[in-house]
Amino acid sequence: MRKKIFLLILIILIVNSGCSMPLKTNTDINEIKKINKKIVLLLPGPINDDGWSANNYSGLRIASNNLGIKVEYVENIAIEDYEKTIKEYGEKEYDLILLAGNQFEETVSELAPSFPKSIFCVINGKNDKGNNLSPVLPKEYEASYLASVIAGNITKTGKLGVIGDYPEESIEKSLDIFEKNSIRIAENRNIKGISIRAYTNSWIDRQLGKLIASQLIEEGVDVLFVDSHDADLGVIEIAKEKGVKVIGFVNDRTKIDSETVVASVVYDFDALYKWVLGAYLNERLEVSKVNTIGVSEGVFKIICTENIPKSLEKILSSEVDRIKNKEINFDKLYEK
Repeated sequence: MRKKIFLLILIILIVNSGCSMPLKTNTDINEIKKINKKIVLLLPGPINDDGWSANNYSGLRIASNNLGIKVEYVENIAIEDYEKTIKEYGEKEYDLILLAGNQFEETVSELAPSFPKSIFCVINGKNDKGNNLSPVLPKEYEASYLASVIAGNITKTGKLGVIGDYPEESIEKSLDIFEKNSIRIAENRNIKGISIRAYTNSWIDRQLGKLIASQLIEEGVDVLFVDSHDADLGVIEIAKEKGVKVIGFVNDRTKIDSETVVASVVYDFDALYKWVLGAYLNERLEVSKVNTIGVSEGVFKIICTENIPKSLEKILSSEVDRIKNKEINFDKLYEK
């Protein structure tokens, strides 16, 4: 476990979605520069893992243009060290303790009351039952909806493979919406749609991802969608061998093989941390409440390769606008 310090600089500009950051318009930048806060980001993996931890670290750093704030980070924290590490920064009375991933949430929930001077912000967190808990939860179902538009339009057999990490409520909602909408789109193309789902119960087991994908491909699946962090790397490996298409999620996997991963719907970690830090510094990061963010805040973006037709890109652009305009009833889509 290594500890580093970098200079975090917050960019107060327009996010690439065209929506402005929800900062107080009457806040003077010179006033913000005088704010001296102790902030740390705790990461479950190394900053060079080409996945979740690397993206969180990079996003925090790239939020970097106008503020001179020293922000620490701790990488590669083992599960058995969660309690010790959180206590260390709580005892030092850090103002904002950011934790990258809901795997920290159980430990944070137990320890937070002992450190009332710190705000604990779990990225992908949901537990807000505490006076100093301020989880931030990206609306993954908005991103999975966009992925479903791609899947429903590119499948040739109508058989879709869906792989999640853990069968908990937010993941199931995300995968349900993907399945229902992609099948609807396929059937509108006169292709009978079917979805087969499996779980890895892991964020990092690439070999298991490969094994599950192999089984799904044997069932005739021609498009795979994976919401399981780094386990998707194993999925992509076998999909490439078998000529099956993959839609990347959270991370941009089109760089691995654009013939296999024809598109990715990814977290824009720069935008995510711009929003989090902007909301915190302007006292708009709410405690005892889940802070939800999504397409309207520019947190998700679609990366298409040359293997996605321009006509589908136009459809995706239209769907992004529909989400921003609140024209899609996601609760209805999620109905059992």
